Amino acid sequence: MRRAQDSRVGIAHLALPVWTSKIMRIQQISVSGLFGIFDHVIPLNMDDQVTIIHGPNGFGKTVILRMIDGFFKSQYSVFRNIPFSKFRVEFDNSSSVEIAKNYNNTENQQNITIYFSEKDSQTVSFSPKSRKFPSNIDFQVEILEDIIPMLLRVSPTKWTYITGENLFLEDVIDRFGDFLAPKITLQKEPEWLNNLKSNIHIRLIESQRLLNLVPSRSLRSDNAIPSSLPTVSAYSNELTEIIQEKFT
Repeated sequence: MRRAQDSRVGIAHLALPVWTSKIMRIQQISVSGLFGIFDHVIPLNMDDQVTIIHGPNGFGKTVILRMIDGFFKSQYSVFRNIPFSKFRVEFDNSSSVEIAKNYNNTENQQNITIYFSEKDSQTVSFSPKSRKFPSNIDFQVEILEDIIPMLLRVSPTKWTYITGENLFLEDVIDRFGDFLAPKITLQKEPEWLNNLKSNIHIRLIESQRLLNLVPSRSLRSDNAIPSSLPTVSAYSNELTEIIQEKFT
């Protein structure tokens, strides 16, 4: 990753603890053409098993972590919404996964293809399709907020999640497919891709998820929607009050 000349660094909102299986471990992560500007290469510290990603704000630290999370959770809309050309994950057994974005100028679409390369084996690929609501779905998109907690519709085609992210319909389906199933059938992935993900144990913790929900009122109706307060702040305020009471 390009090194910052300034001593001030931005802090990504996703921590990256990686629990690796005995079969495969992530060795290096790289991305080309991120935002049309950056090419980053991030070798992971295999010996100490701790890697710190640092750099100025806007260089793509959080975005790279979201791409990792999106791949292992099969949330491919992440890749369609982020400007990049290639994203690559290399493993310690000489195999690798590369996600490439292709632009269809005639249809104004962005398609992604996943390539898996293994030593002494032929490269295989998979192109996930954009997920759509089936025409015969038995509920309206208006009630997605009732099904999915902390989701607020802000326009006919866009929702805001409590983390502050703006999500389109495909993003909502990708991220919350478990809430919607069996009403929505998600795309089946090839066996080699399922096997790959099952052999890599990875979990990302989004710091913005460490929130206490505080009821507030929506301007669009009388329905209560939650606002957020960092859990650390909530507990520290509570501890301060307890100490003050004891002193009194």
